Amino acid sequence: MDPPWPTAAAPPIPLAPPCTQEQLDRVRAELAPRFRILHDLLDEQVAEERERVKERFIFVCVAVLAVKMEMELLADAEERKDKNVKSHQVVPVHMWDLPIRSAVVYHMSRFNAPLDANKLRDSLIKLIDRDGGWRKLGARLHQNDKKALELHIPHRFDTDQPAIAFNHEKFECTINEHPLASRLPSASQEPEIVACASDLVALMRSKGDPESFQDYLNKDRPILGLRVVTFDDATLVTLSCNHLLLDGLGGKAVLDAWSLVLHGREHEVPDLQGVYEDPLATLGTQSTVPYKHESRVMGVPQLILFGVRALLRRTFSKSEIKDYIICVPSSYVKELKSNALKEITRASDPLAETPFLSDSDVLCAWWSRYIASCMSKQPTETLVINNLLDLRPVLTPELFCPENPYVSNALMMMPTFTTAAQLLRKPLGETALSLRQTIKQLSTREQVEARFSLDREWLRRTGHPALYGDPWMRMIICTNWIKGKIHEVDFSPALLEGKSRNTGPVCPSYNQIHAIIKDFDLISGFAISKDKDGNYWIYARLDAKHRSKVEQMLSEEFWAD
Repeated sequence: MDPPWPTAAAPPIPLAPPCTQEQLDRVRAELAPRFRILHDLLDEQVAEERERVKERFIFVCVAVLAVKMEMELLADAEERKDKNVKSHQVVPVHMWDLPIRSAVVYHMSRFNAPLDANKLRDSLIKLIDRDGGWRKLGARLHQNDKKALELHIPHRFDTDQPAIAFNHEKFECTINEHPLASRLPSASQEPEIVACASDLVALMRSKGDPESFQDYLNKDRPILGLRVVTFDDATLVTLSCNHLLLDGLGGKAVLDAWSLVLHGREHEVPDLQGVYEDPLATLGTQSTVPYKHESRVMGVPQLILFGVRALLRRTFSKSEIKDYIICVPSSYVKELKSNALKEITRASDPLAETPFLSDSDVLCAWWSRYIASCMSKQPTETLVINNLLDLRPVLTPELFCPENPYVSNALMMMPTFTTAAQLLRKPLGETALSLRQTIKQLSTREQVEARFSLDREWLRRTGHPALYGDPWMRMIICTNWIKGKIHEVDFSPALLEGKSRNTGPVCPSYNQIHAIIKDFDLISGFAISKDKDGNYWIYARLDAKHRSKVEQMLSEEFWAD
């Protein structure tokens, strides 16, 4: 239908005049180079993109293959681990081994002779891979579905499941030419800090060695480690384990048996006791008398306050805690002991018998005074000196058999309560006598039973033994390794042939302890040992800022005497 209004016709579209062939050829000639450049650029881009796609494809294929291989390896390892775990002999962890599981202990012995690392390794494995309970030393630490700890002992030790974690490092030089080993201390002529043990840890530990309880748990890692560092003229031998496995005297039993195997006297190695059954399972169930310090047991509110103090100290304190080595010459210990006995005699009845003091009593009192002079800003706050008691003699023959070693933990702390002010004011002899009286009073069978009765109840309620003191106290823990006589262990059969003229016993000339303990705030620990020449060594934790003060006090005391 036409519109109702008139429309005009659209004007015609003008047409471009036709191009001549000459014009077309000229345009083609002008555009051709540009098209060639564009074509070349597109070819280059396409080629580059093709290469990128190819590289990405190859990368994706390799990544997929790597992930597949990793998953297969993990699955194989998990399957092998499950298979190994299922084939393990399972031994429950004893009740009184549990409280000390947070500590990892390294013990290094220096032998002034070149020893064969393979002989040391093979003889230790031979000891572990024998009947009589010794296979416990090749166990792994696991946690079952009920969160209970277990020792898993492989039925067969091999490369997949070795008896020990072994490491050997060899240096083609003498020990005095090595930049770190040359700093190992030797006996001094006066009491002094001879080394910072923290600086020497690299000789005792290799990369990846355990530092905590978690490093052992469910990882199929042997709980016992052996590290051997050899030089042209000396050897360092370090045994390490979680403290849950054994205590100091248990470790000495291992060294003695190891030495017997090295000497070809395996038939003399005694069977272990208490591997599959806990001889201390009933300890604390037959108490007939109250524990002497029962009134000092800290309740839950006090424990919380004590824990808060430790947390605050850990969070805000700028302390740098290090391990130091103090040598105390035998002549100086004799002088200390003689003076201590004179002080006791002057303060007691002249007709009374002279009390007994051991060297460790005197040294524990002596070093505790140095700790007190550094650590207490409040001289009246409670200071608890805990001596560790070996329970084996106390509980033999009722619970232990005297002929068979007990390679586990059999320890009890014996607290002596004082203050920093009293410790620094009283004569050394009086403090040493107080420590000796504590040992005499608390090491009876009745007091041990009473103490473990309380500890058993607190272990059931809180997972930890009872703690004695008050929330504001500071604690000192003294470990006596003198009775262990580690300096008498003979490794002469491991001498490298043709490398030494030594024909006699090869015993440690020096021993060093390194303990890694988490959350050890408000506690100062030290251990005492003795070398073959009668010198005493103290391995102590100390705030680095107090080192110069202690060194000055040691020097002043020595020259004053």
